[in-house]
Amino acid sequence: MNISIRTAKGIYCGVWLTGATWAALSELNYLPCGFIKSTAENEYVLHLLCVTLTMTCTWLALKLFAMKRIRKKIDDNIASLGTWNVCRTGILAVAIFMNLFAYYGLTSSTTPLFCLLITLAGFVFCWPKTDE
Repeated sequence: MNISIRTAKGIYCGVWLTGATWAALSELNYLPCGFIKSTAENEYVLHLLCVTLTMTCTWLALKLFAMKRIRKKIDDNIASLGTWNVCRTGILAVAIFMNLFAYYGLTSSTTPLFCLLITLAGFVFCWPKTDE
């Protein structure tokens, strides 16, 4: 099943909109904040998870189309480009939403916030287009 570029752009915008809505509702105290008990173990695990997901997902999403197997599949079937763009958006969405969850769940540190900013900076370069 191939997804069109237009659908991929809609999903991309949906991830931005969902993340911005979550952050705005949390900042305005409509969604709960600080719902994860702040212990040393919890903070360590969540910080490690945020940093690992940020570095792995951002790198993978930005390098996805440069991988030989993926490039060959796209060259063989150009209609699959939208599907691969959605895959790349999904990879970064995992990191974005995990960083949001950790930041608003802990509220005692800024590590997830910085990881979120790094992921969003990488996400800017993943706009779905037809001429990868």
